[in-house]
Amino acid sequence: MFTRLERKDYNQPSDKDDHYRFELSARNKVSLSQSWFSRQELDFELALYSSADPVNYDYGRAGLTLLYGYENNGLSIAVGPDFEYLDEQQNDLTETEDYFESGAKVDLDYIKIDGLFCSLESITGFRNLKYENELQSDFSFERLNIIADVKILSELSLSVLFSAEWEWHQRREENSQVYLLSSSLGYAF
Repeated sequence: MFTRLERKDYNQPSDKDDHYRFELSARNKVSLSQSWFSRQELDFELALYSSADPVNYDYGRAGLTLLYGYENNGLSIAVGPDFEYLDEQQNDLTETEDYFESGAKVDLDYIKIDGLFCSLESITGFRNLKYENELQSDFSFERLNIIADVKILSELSLSVLFSAEWEWHQRREENSQVYLLSSSLGYAF
């Protein structure tokens, strides 16, 4: 479990950007048998800004994932529902981006003692916005994260991080794709 409370005071007029922020991230794994398990993930974030701040508004975000899985000989696979909720304080100038997200998550991990680690996370779901307008609309999504570290030779290894996200909206021109690829080749003396 990880939790953090911070207070930021930027010493600007109208208390601009000053806030309190609370974060909580909790993970729990329960063995159901020698190979079967259940894992629960809870994330919570709360930001409270000064009421005099002309730009920022309070918000809260909560996420819950309930996974059920199987592990054997370095291989672990888990699947289950994934939920996220965002609630922003309403203001007079703009509509909030409040949403409820629901989807299915798949985690696949493989660890081999002699030099292979691979982790894949995929979430497929739907984001339902509280307020749709010409700038924002409901969408289906796919989020993919892959982390791998492979020992090529005893001294040479390759590390790879790949992240991608796709959004599919009713209006095709709003669809989007984001990709991130980072890799490194390392040699140990």
